[in-house]
Amino acid sequence: MNQRIVSSYAKLLNDLRELTSMAAPGVIGIDGAMQQGKTPLAEQLASDLRLPVLHLDSYHSGDGPPYVKKLDVDRLRADLQRGMLPASDLILEGICLLDVLRIVQTRWKALIFFIPEPRSIYADFIDPERAEAEVLETLGTSDAAAIDREILNYQRRAKPHEVANILYRAHP
Repeated sequence: MNQRIVSSYAKLLNDLRELTSMAAPGVIGIDGAMQQGKTPLAEQLASDLRLPVLHLDSYHSGDGPPYVKKLDVDRLRADLQRGMLPASDLILEGICLLDVLRIVQTRWKALIFFIPEPRSIYADFIDPERAEAEVLETLGTSDAAAIDREILNYQRRAKPHEVANILYRAHP
């Protein structure tokens, strides 16, 4: 696969236009850890590309982890179908995105993985030099820590940073 590492929004927009111009309409996914900037990026892309955008957080029951299991997948599936008609791309952003797309039986057309900030535990987890047990042991027992653990396990298993078309590094 031809994976691109991008650090400017203008380059990301250009690369995304190139990637999506040649394929049938579908989902442009934005994956990455919490609090990395996926939502503002999705909103900006939706505005510039004139596409609808869906946020996974809008489908979450809001009562704690596990995140993916508490999504209203029936409503998400219906909104995905409605959003891609008539023959339009759609932006979908959120954590554990590859798992969610598998559950709703939807393939992605383009996948952007938001590279975590260098000092983030998520960055440590995609770094093969850092032992995963060491990272997981640093987490507490709160709901936020449980979601962090879910994201870390997802990144280890699904490897979105390895399958994405575009790796986006928005920070210096």
